Amino acid sequence: MEHRSLRTIAREIRVVWPDRPAGAAFYASEMEHLDTVDCLRHEHDGRHMVRQFLLYSCGWVGEDAMRIRCELKGMIGIDC
Repeated sequence: MEHRSLRTIAREIRVVWPDRPAGAAFYASEMEHLDTVDCLRHEHDGRHMVRQFLLYSCGWVGEDAMRIRCELKGMIGIDC
């Protein structure tokens, strides 16, 4: 199964969750510079960015949150 790019997902997050907490906003912004979880941004790979975003987005609720978090988890090998 082919995944959307992290860049595309991060842009959607910005639209559907405009009032993100600082931690989630930072990692979503960093993901906008990455295509896959294997890409590097500064000294961290996309997997790190996704894991951190998932940590800081635990308070995000609703259908978009569930769908996007599930997609991100799938990219790093975590079942929904």
